[in-house]
Amino acid sequence: MVRFHPSGRSTLVIVSIFVVASLVPLVMGLSPKWVWSLLSLAAIIIAVFCWQFFRYPRRVLAGAQQGEIYAPADGVVVVIEHVDEKKHFQERRTQLSIFMSPLNVHVNWTPCSGEVLSAGVIDGDYLFARNPKSSELNEHSEILIQHGSDVIYCKQIAGVMARRIICDTQQGDELAYGDEIGFIKFGSRVDLLLPLDYEILVDLGQVTKGNQTLVARKRG
Repeated sequence: MVRFHPSGRSTLVIVSIFVVASLVPLVMGLSPKWVWSLLSLAAIIIAVFCWQFFRYPRRVLAGAQQGEIYAPADGVVVVIEHVDEKKHFQERRTQLSIFMSPLNVHVNWTPCSGEVLSAGVIDGDYLFARNPKSSELNEHSEILIQHGSDVIYCKQIAGVMARRIICDTQQGDELAYGDEIGFIKFGSRVDLLLPLDYEILVDLGQVTKGNQTLVARKRG
């Protein structure tokens, strides 16, 4: 049975009502029929898009071990590069970015276990999520997780269509592998900033599955 994410309940109710309302004139035989037919078709397409967007799959992650980093989202790896992180760490880190299209599942999972040191949403712009500057300029959340002796930085980033970031974690939370950390409505991306001693196990263009794909592992 298909589940839908709680954050989409109001949207799904509205589009469902819209579909029913658009079909009433056709059932009543009102003219012009072609206008009502187009309206009904548009309503159904929008509803199907929303229903698939808010799907909420059950995923179990078994056998995860300390030092392993898993994909926080479904999507495609669009960035693997070294960056100078100056806000939190003042050090060089490896950035791994996963782009989520509107057709992907948009639930976000924790990339690792550990205590949440800080979490919050920061206002910003809505540039296309593939734009390199979107990581800094767009509305985004910042989640810092103490994973063993390392701090893992996870960032949910809004995009052109994504107008709401849901960050469901807060400072002091204890996260286990497989826990959810939030949801991004209508496309965008998630960035991970990892210490340099983590080996990246995915390639550019590789498709990831949230809470399933092992993307990095601490060396040694």
